[in-house]
Amino acid sequence: MGVKEEWEPQLNIYRLLMHREGVDVDHLKIHAIYRDWSLRESQTKSDYPPTQIQTFNLPVWPLEKAEAWLADKVAKHQAMGKRVAAAKSQDDLLSGICTPEERWDRGNSYAVKHKGKGRAIRVLSTYDAAKLWRDKNRRPGEQLIIEERLGSPTRCLNYCNVKEWCPFGSRLNDE
Repeated sequence: MGVKEEWEPQLNIYRLLMHREGVDVDHLKIHAIYRDWSLRESQTKSDYPPTQIQTFNLPVWPLEKAEAWLADKVAKHQAMGKRVAAAKSQDDLLSGICTPEERWDRGNSYAVKHKGKGRAIRVLSTYDAAKLWRDKNRRPGEQLIIEERLGSPTRCLNYCNVKEWCPFGSRLNDE
């Protein structure tokens, strides 16, 4: 675990807003609290956080960079508003509402499993990779199957506050 990509622009925009109110900020920090942190895992895994709370220093952008980043985001939202107004159907909208990354959608995966067992031996991102792995690693007489696991837009399903108005999010309720 470490610095999340979205923290840097988020804190720099907060800094910009503080600057506009006459408060100068010269450093940015995130105090991350890991709710599911485990002492045992911190002792056994080298890439696991050593403590439940960690502090991260984030780069401070020049104010001009923060202004440009914010202007770009506003322009994108305005362009989306124009697209929504001009759309002839919901299908016209779906391609550009949010990217799969913004939806926290990992896409489909393919689990190689022993026939009749629930747990996967290996999970791969494509069917061809799963088939290749299965064929290469199968022991004589062993029955291995490939199970497709459908991806889902986790953020849309569980965390989006506007999904009932979003053309993509509102379709999730229908499925």
